[in-house]
Amino acid sequence: FIVRREGAGSYVCDTVGVELRGAGRRRLKAQETRSSVAAPGAELSQRGRMIFDTGGVRDQQVIKAFATGLPETRSFPTDVWERLQRQVMKDYRASVLLHGDPQGAEPLRKAIATYLNLERGAKCSPDQVLVLSSTRQALYL
Repeated sequence: FIVRREGAGSYVCDTVGVELRGAGRRRLKAQETRSSVAAPGAELSQRGRMIFDTGGVRDQQVIKAFATGLPETRSFPTDVWERLQRQVMKDYRASVLLHGDPQGAEPLRKAIATYLNLERGAKCSPDQVLVLSSTRQALYL
């Protein structure tokens, strides 16, 4: 069993107390259930309380610089995006809603390979290009 000491850390308990044997176990389980439905942040450490109070874990709609998993949306060209989305749906119909090539869309890979060859002096084919959905996905390769 683990014993938590605020400000000192967590330690392995030397003995198993009476409250953990027999009927006491059921009582302990009931207490755990009650404490798990306590007010948000009621049992947080001092650092946890500080993080919670700053909104760092609960205000998902607040824009924060360099927040993981959140794109910067203030300067996103939504009008252009909507126009391009309509054009793609018109040209490709429902096929764009299905799973595509795991390497990425072939026309995009061809365009990237052409750009790299002409502008950057690379020698690559579209088969050597991967179009990924995030930096995280690239790091997991």
